[in-house]
Amino acid sequence: MPRSPAVRIIDSGCGTGYYLSRVLSERADASALALDASPAAVSMAVTNSSARSTGLVADVWSPLPVRSGIADAVLCVFAPRNASEFARVLVPEGRLLVVTPRENHLQELRASGAMIGIQPDKLGALDDALAAEFGLGHREALEYTIDLDVDDQLLAAAMGPSGHHERTVVPVDSQVVTVAVDLSVYTVR
Repeated sequence: MPRSPAVRIIDSGCGTGYYLSRVLSERADASALALDASPAAVSMAVTNSSARSTGLVADVWSPLPVRSGIADAVLCVFAPRNASEFARVLVPEGRLLVVTPRENHLQELRASGAMIGIQPDKLGALDDALAAEFGLGHREALEYTIDLDVDDQLLAAAMGPSGHHERTVVPVDSQVVTVAVDLSVYTVR
């Protein structure tokens, strides 16, 4: 049976579906599966990302309850990476898209004590962790600023590893913060 021309995406660690909704708004030919360990996050992701997505509550560190060779792309934005499972669910020509923070990502919140630091040589560690299953095809640095009110600053500080640590400073004013990330695109070996 020939494969459908539609692009099939798995968003692993989808959170609220913000990034998935952006991808789907740009790709009318795409459908998606939103994966996260949080039932609330999966529900929000499916609601936020369009009728072209479904959701599944799953621990991305465990074997994924997804057929082998089903996805054209796995999107992994600030989320854990299970290289062997991602390689298994991707089609042979599939792509793994990983977004990681750069050293100056949200530096204004880090300087205030609201967030923990970023692992040194994060990209080297990422490449090493994926090397058995994936080869780096392309990498791009993205940087811009956004204005965050106090509520958004608190939400940003609560996401990811910083959310598991006690914060020493609570923001009191809106501020412009730096968004600085690397987009790494990998191919299955």
